[in-house]
Amino acid sequence: MTALDADIVLRRRSYYQMTDFHKNSRLVSMAKRRKELSVRDHGIERSNIVKQDLVSMAAKVNSTDRDLQLGGTVLIRKRLMLGRQETAKVIQLGLVPRIVELLSREDSAELQVEAVGCLSIIASGVVYKWTKDVLDSRAVPALVKLLLSPKDKVQEQAVHALGNIAGDCAESRDHVSANELQVGHCPTYAEDIHFLRLNRQKQLFR
Repeated sequence: MTALDADIVLRRRSYYQMTDFHKNSRLVSMAKRRKELSVRDHGIERSNIVKQDLVSMAAKVNSTDRDLQLGGTVLIRKRLMLGRQETAKVIQLGLVPRIVELLSREDSAELQVEAVGCLSIIASGVVYKWTKDVLDSRAVPALVKLLLSPKDKVQEQAVHALGNIAGDCAESRDHVSANELQVGHCPTYAEDIHFLRLNRQKQLFR
């Protein structure tokens, strides 16, 4: 190996190490934000959330008023965090397609983040039918589009949701892969989705 070749190898190694560092730092940051979100939500008593009428929450989500949509979506996300029973109730109300529609609200990044959070929780469960509801509502193309959002938090939540969906089963993985051309515009995020998919699969088989 010549001195020039050695220099090239060293530069490449340094580049990949730096790339891995930034990728891992971003993933750690994403995990930290999700943890902070979870801790904040657990500060609200479970009983207080359950006492609130789910139908009224759904009415807010289905409203044409952005503030009501946001308020309703926040409550739905908190309801989903209470477990499978509450998730089943939310799905039975047929809210998944509406939540997917809210992903397109470019005038409210906060609403997009909350909507993505709802879908991520639904797809992270162990019931495939729930993930299929997310797939059938064309959530994946909408989530992929959010990878190009100018808002970092929207991008991060979209990556996490896509990772949860892709890690559910082979069919879900193939569904996400079918949008690979669009994901290709953000190769770094494609790597993150792959990482989160593998992590999700490990959780399912524990």
